Amino acid sequence: MDDDKSVTTRLYGTAEQAGQPVRLEAGRLVVEIVNGEVSSISWDGIEAICGVAYPIRDVDWGTAPVRTRMESVEPTVDGVRYSTNFAAGDFAGSFVCDARREGDVRLSLSLTAKADTRVCRAGFVVLHPLDVAGAPLRVLHPDASVDETIFPGLISPTQPAMDIAGLDWVSHGIAVGMRFAGDRFEMEDQRNWSDASYKTFCRPLLLPYPFGIAAGEAIDQAITIRFAGSGTAPAEGRRGAVRPGGVDGSLMPEFGLALDPSWPMAGGFGPAAAILQPPPRWLARVDLACNTDLAWLAMNAHPLRASPFDLEVIVDGEPPLLERQLELALDTLTGLGLVPEHLMVLPRAYMRCIQTWEAAPAGATPAGAIEAARRVFPTQRLGAGMLTNFTELNRCPPTGDFDYVTHSLTPLVHAADDRSVMRALDTLEPIFDTLGTHARERPYRLGLASIGMRTNPYGRDVMDNPTGVRLAMAQLDPRQMGLFGAAWMVGVAAATMGSRIEFIALAAPYGPFGLASTARGGGISVLNPAYHAFRALAGLSGRPRLAIELPVGLRGVAAEGDEGSQAVIANCTNSAIRLDTAQGAAGLVLDTASMPAAVVDRYWLETAPRHDGPLTLGPYSVAHLKWGRVST
Repeated sequence: MDDDKSVTTRLYGTAEQAGQPVRLEAGRLVVEIVNGEVSSISWDGIEAICGVAYPIRDVDWGTAPVRTRMESVEPTVDGVRYSTNFAAGDFAGSFVCDARREGDVRLSLSLTAKADTRVCRAGFVVLHPLDVAGAPLRVLHPDASVDETIFPGLISPTQPAMDIAGLDWVSHGIAVGMRFAGDRFEMEDQRNWSDASYKTFCRPLLLPYPFGIAAGEAIDQAITIRFAGSGTAPAEGRRGAVRPGGVDGSLMPEFGLALDPSWPMAGGFGPAAAILQPPPRWLARVDLACNTDLAWLAMNAHPLRASPFDLEVIVDGEPPLLERQLELALDTLTGLGLVPEHLMVLPRAYMRCIQTWEAAPAGATPAGAIEAARRVFPTQRLGAGMLTNFTELNRCPPTGDFDYVTHSLTPLVHAADDRSVMRALDTLEPIFDTLGTHARERPYRLGLASIGMRTNPYGRDVMDNPTGVRLAMAQLDPRQMGLFGAAWMVGVAAATMGSRIEFIALAAPYGPFGLASTARGGGISVLNPAYHAFRALAGLSGRPRLAIELPVGLRGVAAEGDEGSQAVIANCTNSAIRLDTAQGAAGLVLDTASMPAAVVDRYWLETAPRHDGPLTLGPYSVAHLKWGRVST
């Protein structure tokens, strides 16, 4: 029998236990606290606030871990109180949450610097749930003036509210009033970073950062929230038997894999590529300032020639130098017999975050890079956008003569808990909708969509994660090696329904985003669950897409194949969900029970026994279903 530790490792790729919520109940008011921070505030059964935290962000915007020293929960005359003392970075702190039956929540925070320090942020942030999109918002300012606005529908590249002393809004019949003390607050649209929230935070970004705090200096803040009214819960999804519907007129995107010379691979790229047959489309990235990157292409030319090949290129300097760099790259590619079908060229200066109010970097612009690439690579489709997050694209929209738009995805910019990472899937539809306003009828070809952060445009580098824990801004995230990562991958694929996306790189064959782990001497030691999820999805690449409806908590895709229809469905929750399938379905489930056999069998999708009838999908399990052909 498997012990709890091994089951946890199969689910999350790590034995690290997720924080367990402390639940405060005061009449119709419920507050949940995880690891000392508020994870949810509900009134009358409706979640009105999806988080209140107090992060310490260092000079690279990395989040200092919180070490709890004491916490307590005790009843009060009119409700319940939670309090904790903690250490985080160079600060000692205390946090108190008072919840009252009448519908009031008071949050107070005190941070005291233990040494002279520099930070980008230290204080409260409030997360508003996505379902307030488009809702009217009343903004109170410190001078008592008031603005009437809305929570943005399309994702806002700039702050939708600034200089905030208070906020009032109504959602699902609940009136919410929020007041702030102790600092100046403003709001940003966190969907930019695939965070499922709008965030009200302290210390406006127009003020200098990082900023210094002297030893012994204290930061004291307070937030008061008042709820009123009766909530109306949104309708839940369907619960009937699942089978694909008719062809919806679109095609499934093509699912491929990203490559990068900087990712370690014992034994070379060849052994990792060999486990995937047929090989997928490769999306390679090279830095033309790094002499070894073109040499890497030469060493791996054979596996790259075996399948479609696209290229992302980082360049330096003014347009004349940039063009010479591209000519050198073309000579190398031609000599190797490598012909990329799609090419994205971006000046290095745009690999970092540029605020909307900042001047453009010196040197070539993204549009200028595309012009140079068009002269050197006249037959390739050329991309515009960014090689980092949607945020950077939204702040610097593409211009010029381009054929498609692109960016990458990671949910680890601000938070690394399981709930936040999985909720990031809810932001993909608004990201794709907003992307459409920049694409001007061009298609989307997304770069690497991964849990871990590939590059850090906000600091010097990604965060080291040698112990493999849940860590914001880390490149190596353990959940990519567990069932969680496979379910998240399926969720990304499911979110493409109704979009213009024609390609996504969902993982890499090796390295920190790998479908497999490598042995010390080279080759593959074990397959990650994402390997089988990717194979199932890749088998649907370019197929006629089928409509599919699923119970709440499940996400999936369906498409028509040569021998009938198929669906790939993931449980994106930590609870088991029953999946009733229509007659004739043959199902296969990748879960904690089947995972030991699956991780050593590259053809597990073909060799494992399939079952008729209802399926139970355990936490983060992935099902592969087959039916007869669907009539069009």
